[in-house]
Amino acid sequence: MSGPPLSIEAVVLGRNDEYEPNWQQKLFASIAYNRARFEGSAVDYRVAFVEWNPPRDRPLIAPELVSKFPFLRAITVDADVHDALCTSRSLAMMLNFSLNCALRTSTSDFCLISAGDLFLQDALAGAIKKNGLARNCLYRAERVNIRDDLDFASATKEVIEDPANIVSVNSCTEPPYDRAPYTHACGDFLLVDRLTMAGLRGFDEGIRFARMHLDSRFCRTAMYAGLDCKLIGRIFHINHTKSYTVLGEKYPDQQYDYELGLPYLNSRDWGLADYDWTQTGERLWRVSCLQGFKEGGIPEQFTRAERQVVNEVTSRVFAAREAEVLGERDENVVQLKDVGLSGLFVDDSWKGARVIAGSPPLIETVKDAWGYSAAVRLPQVAAIAKNGDGAIFLEVVVQVSVGTVGVGLVQNGEFAAERIQDEAMGVRRIVLKMPQGDVWLLVRNAQTNGTASRVNIHRIRLLRRSGPSQSIERLLMPIDS
Repeated sequence: MSGPPLSIEAVVLGRNDEYEPNWQQKLFASIAYNRARFEGSAVDYRVAFVEWNPPRDRPLIAPELVSKFPFLRAITVDADVHDALCTSRSLAMMLNFSLNCALRTSTSDFCLISAGDLFLQDALAGAIKKNGLARNCLYRAERVNIRDDLDFASATKEVIEDPANIVSVNSCTEPPYDRAPYTHACGDFLLVDRLTMAGLRGFDEGIRFARMHLDSRFCRTAMYAGLDCKLIGRIFHINHTKSYTVLGEKYPDQQYDYELGLPYLNSRDWGLADYDWTQTGERLWRVSCLQGFKEGGIPEQFTRAERQVVNEVTSRVFAAREAEVLGERDENVVQLKDVGLSGLFVDDSWKGARVIAGSPPLIETVKDAWGYSAAVRLPQVAAIAKNGDGAIFLEVVVQVSVGTVGVGLVQNGEFAAERIQDEAMGVRRIVLKMPQGDVWLLVRNAQTNGTASRVNIHRIRLLRRSGPSQSIERLLMPIDS
């Protein structure tokens, strides 16, 4: 039995610089192998290859790939673009801009941030073919590093997945990486539907001096936007000497505090939209610096309805950013209303969940991953914002004693925002921007190992930041086209 028809586009980066011995041969083998995992199914697996900062003295890889694979498109980004954006002399490849230009121009149902030296697990592909994929969910896979001396051009799944060929595993099932969003070596498999990906705006373009941890920042921003997260299998990555897994602290990259400034939100011109795009052949594009005026616009394709969906996701990220900077002792913040903790309830369908009365009340969650466990209906913003200007926020003070939970706002059946909390965080103050309309505060189990979580809710109250709220309209995708 197969799932519904869908298309996935894997974004793969590269340049003709012999980053690793026989890298191009491995690239071709990887593309062919992963496409074969979906042959004869309802899943249309495609590839977008981005050739970033190509060496001026070497031929391009992109034209050969386009000629070889009819399911592949390619974007070459001039060295001059790299020089204009990069602030580090040690970086030849910028992951953020190179990935983003492909993500923004994709027309597939789902976008996969991938790499040219990895092979999809047969069971992972089988699960996608059988069950399909859901919107508003970040899919992750555990990375397994395999020997680099195999004959990849003719390798079968039995060879690729042979335990004897495994060098190491970047575990997503052992602490501290055994919880969503599974950030251990996460940059080789990040799968999200195209419209949600466009709303998130890809990797952080504000980091122009490093490539490390951009993937972790993306994962955490996706969680701020209220996405679900599922670990769906493994990928098999060719072990190589220049990877961070091997080099560790000797990896040639600039260190920075990658937990700061989250969630991030790229500008409306993300993905090199403000550069010159020229089609140079069938399924082949070139991005270059402007020469006095803009000749070609970015070839993105969104209908009016799709733009509205994209903007809804971007608005969630924007609201999360606003909430993150709301200080507990901010002079511009006033308390509006306490939400009674006695209103916490468990629906009959949430089997195993319960609210234990006390000061503070204790929520025991269901055992199912991402299972709804407790909720409380919140006052509508329109009813409490009559007297005074400013944005309305919900403050929740929680303490997880067992496991991991998600605490978020649900509107029309979808999360408008969510924060993931675990037992190591202690008592935490969560601030979420309130949307208009009928909204619920929901607690759900973020454990993925079949065990329940426990969390105390100390306080729920509504706050107002005085003065006009920041305007997001200038940041959103225009919908008049």
